[in-house]
Amino acid sequence: STNSSALESFKLSRLNYLLAALPSDAWLIFSDVDELMSYPCDALAQLAASEKRRSHDAMCGFMHGRLAADFTIPPVVARTPIQQQFPLCPKESLRGYKPKAPIHANPLKITLIKARINGHAPAYLNAHKACAGALLIGGTPQANNHCLFNGHFSHYTWTSEAHDLGTRRIADKEYTDVYVQSARLSVPCNASDAASSLRCLAPRWRGKLAGDRDLPCPDGCNWTACALAPADSPPGPPPAVVRLPAERPIAEKSSRCTLGDGFWMPAS
Repeated sequence: STNSSALESFKLSRLNYLLAALPSDAWLIFSDVDELMSYPCDALAQLAASEKRRSHDAMCGFMHGRLAADFTIPPVVARTPIQQQFPLCPKESLRGYKPKAPIHANPLKITLIKARINGHAPAYLNAHKACAGALLIGGTPQANNHCLFNGHFSHYTWTSEAHDLGTRRIADKEYTDVYVQSARLSVPCNASDAASSLRCLAPRWRGKLAGDRDLPCPDGCNWTACALAPADSPPGPPPAVVRLPAERPIAEKSSRCTLGDGFWMPAS
């Protein structure tokens, strides 16, 4: 079977070619299928007005894991809004760099980025960080992120589909620590049936999170509300078809970034 590490590498390399092909005034949302990012209706105006140094060209946010009400790790079902299937938002995210976080992993993501920054097409180094010329964007919560923070967004990672993918990635030796830590938080719901396909969050974490049932979750996607606001405005033109450029040496695109082992890396 195809190694998932190779697929991740291919995804990032193609993403960076796409970014290089976008018009200079375009904006990109790079989101995994389990990340439902949301934005204020005036997101671009907030970026333009930001007083934070070098934070006019990107937004960042923190992943916030959503859980099923009974702490099971079920499959996602069709026709029921996913927010209803996973209504719980723990007070403390299960993923982060705090000492007691059960999953010691980076919770920060770039949620919106401009296609040209200081004349450079940004290039993703990994899912959390990009570079544009000499400027690094995103990274870890403790770094100088060069982005405007927009709170938390819903991360639907406690599903059986995500669990199965994590199991496969452990077998592929990809990001082993993160996925091993996640796997340790799930147990068969029926302790007497280890072969049961239905899994639950481990009991010790169920107890810690039981008091978080009434906490508000991040807002869902609000682009619909934004689109409905100017009801009398004519619809905009359809999006242009973006043709990817022919692949060429990465050095031609940026003097500060090079492609190594399928990922964008800072040039030494």
